Amino acid sequence: MSWSPEMRMRIVLALVLAATSGVACRARRARPVVRSAVQHSAVVTKTKATAVNDGGTSGASFLSGNRPMVRVALIGDQGLGVRPQTVLDLIREAGADFVVILGDFDYIDQPPAWLAQLERLGRDVPWFALVGNHDVKQWPLYSRLIAKQQRAVAGDQCSGTPGSQSLCEYRGVAFILSGLGTIGDRSGQEAFIKNSLNQIKSHWKLCLWHKTQHDMQVGEKKDEMGWDPYRACEASGAIIVTGHEHSYARTRTLTAVGDKSLGHGATGPLNQLSVGRGRTFVAVSGLGGVETRLFGESHLSDTWWGAYFTANRQSANGIVTEDNHVIDGVGALFLDFGVDGDVGRGRGRFVTAFDRHVFDDFSIHFE
Repeated sequence: MSWSPEMRMRIVLALVLAATSGVACRARRARPVVRSAVQHSAVVTKTKATAVNDGGTSGASFLSGNRPMVRVALIGDQGLGVRPQTVLDLIREAGADFVVILGDFDYIDQPPAWLAQLERLGRDVPWFALVGNHDVKQWPLYSRLIAKQQRAVAGDQCSGTPGSQSLCEYRGVAFILSGLGTIGDRSGQEAFIKNSLNQIKSHWKLCLWHKTQHDMQVGEKKDEMGWDPYRACEASGAIIVTGHEHSYARTRTLTAVGDKSLGHGATGPLNQLSVGRGRTFVAVSGLGGVETRLFGESHLSDTWWGAYFTANRQSANGIVTEDNHVIDGVGALFLDFGVDGDVGRGRGRFVTAFDRHVFDDFSIHFE
C-alpha cells in the first residue's frame, strides 16, 4: 500500500505519541473484561482493523455499496490539530453531502482558528454546527460564523436561531439543532423541539444536541438533558445524535427511551435498526478529535447498546475487545439515507479516521 506524505506524517506522529504515553495508557486500561448476557457473544483482546474496500460507487473506497441519495456526517468535540484534521479529511474523502458538528469546537475560544481548520472540508462539503458547553464563552462570535455559513448553504431551508435553536430541511433530511442543556431557556428549547417535530414532512429526521443522559452514553456523564426531548423525538421517529462524551456509542432500536427498567425498550438485532412513530435509536459521536475517553464501568450491565468505541474498550457485532485507542481513537458517524434508490432504507457507519476502518455498520429501516 502506498501512503501519501501527509498520511505518513500522521502515522509517525501517532507512533511517537504512543511510545511516549503507552505506559500510562496501559496502566489506565487495566480492568477486567465483563460480558453482558444480552449484548455480547464473545470477548477477545485484540481487534484486527480491516477496512471495507469493494471498489463500489459510495464515494470512498473504505465505504462499500452504491451511492445513497444523501450522506450525512456527524461529529462532536473537535479541538485543533492533527486528530481533528484527520477526521475532517475522512469526511471529505467519504463524499459526505454535508456535516453537522455537535458542539465543542476548539476548546480554546478561538473561532477564527476553528473556522480555518474547517477549510479542510473543501468547498464540496457544507457544514452546520450547534453549540456545546465549551463554546458558550465566545458564543456571540461562533454564532455569527455559523449563521453566515447556514445562510450561504441552506438559505430559507432553515428557520430559528442558527446553532442553538433551529430547524433545517436540507437535501431531503430534516434536522433540529438545539442548545438544550447548554444555552437558552429549557422550557423554550423543549417547546421548539416539539413544535419542529410537528412541522417536519421529511421521511428522515434528526434530533441533534450536545449534552446527554447518563444512560445514553458509555462514559461517566451525568443526566444533563432530561428525558422529555428524547421521548418527543422517539414518538416522532426522529434519530437522536449527541456529542459531549468523547467516545462513540450507538443503541439498538429503542421503544421506551427513559425507562431503564425496560432497558429503554431496546429491541431487535444489534445491527438492524428501525425508526418510525415510537421507534428511534440514539448515537453519541464525540470522537471529533480532542480526546478519547475510557469506558465507564457503570455501563457493564447495559443491555441497549448495539456498538461502542472508547479508549480502552470496544464492542461491535456482539464482540467486546480491550484495545488501547487513546492516541488514534477518532472518527465520524456517517448516516446514508435513500440506499439503493429506496427512500425508506438507510445505513449507518462509524469509521475511524487514521486507518479508515469501518468499525460499526448497521442498517436503518423507516417504518
